[in-house]
Amino acid sequence: KVLQDRGYEVTAPKLFEELDPFLQFDAVVMNPPFLNSIEQKFLLASLQIIPIVIALMPWFFLINSDSRSYLLKTFGIRSVTHLPRCTFRQIRVQTMIIHLQMGWDEPTIFEIIDSSFVKKMKNQ
Repeated sequence: KVLQDRGYEVTAPKLFEELDPFLQFDAVVMNPPFLNSIEQKFLLASLQIIPIVIALMPWFFLINSDSRSYLLKTFGIRSVTHLPRCTFRQIRVQTMIIHLQMGWDEPTIFEIIDSSFVKKMKNQ
């Protein structure tokens, strides 16, 4: 809704697999399911067709050195935002927002959002 209000065209299929493979997109923002490493499959499938992906991912995804090496060599990690455990209700997995961009070869920006910021935003 926020992006649409700002004039962006938003396509939001219920299932990623149902997305028309012939459509062209500038970027994708995703929250893939965190189950049996399926989030990595969603992320890599997106990067095959879209040059910019911003995804909510489990923190352990970045810790996996094979995944990190592949992303750095192939796409480039533009930024990583570490989120506190209390960001999402009833979710115990540590999460992050990762911004990947095809051809990015500049330094990666690392940010940390602390829990006081999240509590403040939830109360507004």
